[in-house]
Amino acid sequence: MRKLVGALAVVITLLWTLPSAAMAADMHHKYGLELQLGGGFHILSDVNDYLPATNFAGITPAEELTIGLQFGVGVLYRQMPDFGWQFGYSRFASLVDQKFRITNEPAVPESWAEQTLSGSEFFAMPTWYWPWNNKEISFGVGPAIYSATLDRSVDIAQEGGSHITSGSFSNAAGSSLGLLGTLGLEMPLKDMLGLSFQLGGRIAKVAKVSYEDPNNTSSDLPVYLNAASGSFLPVDFSGAFLKIALRGYFLPANDWRSPQR
Repeated sequence: MRKLVGALAVVITLLWTLPSAAMAADMHHKYGLELQLGGGFHILSDVNDYLPATNFAGITPAEELTIGLQFGVGVLYRQMPDFGWQFGYSRFASLVDQKFRITNEPAVPESWAEQTLSGSEFFAMPTWYWPWNNKEISFGVGPAIYSATLDRSVDIAQEGGSHITSGSFSNAAGSSLGLLGTLGLEMPLKDMLGLSFQLGGRIAKVAKVSYEDPNNTSSDLPVYLNAASGSFLPVDFSGAFLKIALRGYFLPANDWRSPQR
């Protein structure tokens, strides 16, 4: 099992509310940035249950996509001492490099299917804070936008040496609105540096992914659950996760806003 190693940093967030000057003076950790690393469980049952052909019935993938890693970045904005916002971006990655392989019966070893899956999450989460000893407990819940990208390669061997590759596609994509919640504990490392441990869950089902028709670039073709049904294949990232975030706080310069309030 291969591990995906990567570094991802994509987020630009505009904060639409600004505090009064008196509140800003009392807020030591008002603005912050964070780097996130974690992992968790994704349902993904429909993706794992995919069968490329009827003779694959009863054959399970060599690796199922359930346990995944996530990398991300975030922006922190403490609106009040006990309330603030978390804005962030997370990228989903799998311990098996987002791929699994199904191999046919030994009589036809050439038959195989492979899927590659990736996803991402943008979230805006109102968060409540409570001091605890020298630490801080937080609870946040809010909406998130989820996206999924699915690639599929199929090669079904036939008697006589021919092969069927229909059902293969690349960059089938879709997005949906979901829900994210976390319960966190932050430990101070330095005056303007902290380490946050977060346990959370998400409802993140992308109901439909579609890809560009290679013969007609003006239309998209949906990915179906199977050939017998007319329903679409969902990509369900829902599940529980655990992540660690390194947080650095900063104070904007006095003249950062023009015109001044």
